Amino acid sequence: MVGSVVKQLIKHFLHILFPVSCPICGNLGEVACRECLESLCFNRALKCFECGLDYPCVVHKSNAWIYYYARHCGSARELLLSLKYLNHESIGRAMGECIGEALLRDHEKLLSSYDKKSVILVPIPLHEDSTRRFNQSSAIAKGISRVLGFKVSESLHWSFIVKAQTMRSGKERLALAEDVFKADIGIAEKKVIIVDDVFTTGTTLKRALFACKKAGAEEAGTIVWTKT
Repeated sequence: MVGSVVKQLIKHFLHILFPVSCPICGNLGEVACRECLESLCFNRALKCFECGLDYPCVVHKSNAWIYYYARHCGSARELLLSLKYLNHESIGRAMGECIGEALLRDHEKLLSSYDKKSVILVPIPLHEDSTRRFNQSSAIAKGISRVLGFKVSESLHWSFIVKAQTMRSGKERLALAEDVFKADIGIAEKKVIIVDDVFTTGTTLKRALFACKKAGAEEAGTIVWTKT
């Protein structure tokens, strides 16, 4: 009882110094409540990146997996908007930690089969003309890294300037050039997990995997916060 009261007093004190509140429940002193984040978890399965069947896929046996944490609607979508447009980078790390914990809980066997030194989390980079102060995908990746212990590697770069995906139609997204990304040669022989904020058509992730594979890396999987 006393410990709970002290914890609440600390939260209120921190809120005075660093005024933040959970975007979902409004709890003071929390950039995003762990309980609120965990309540958004919709998917517990790894899926085949190519066809969406459960992983490992009986059709695409050597294909990468994809994991999405929540549906792109309601509070999960609002959190992402807060992360991207209200400059709440710490929300991204909290989101990533919840993703990491969910993966560890439901897919520990697969994750433990990976050599931590050979696996890297590669976030989709910000667009070249972006005015955002930080990369939201990188923030999520850092949260995942804290839990799973995989290194974050900013190894992907845009080959040329393209419009942000939010400014492109579904047809334009699907037509994204195959060589739109280039990957650092330093990722050769690494096992790559691509991290992004949202999955819409999957084209961005597919192009990112292609660039990493071209640089000599092995594609393991992809992780996104939400799927539309």
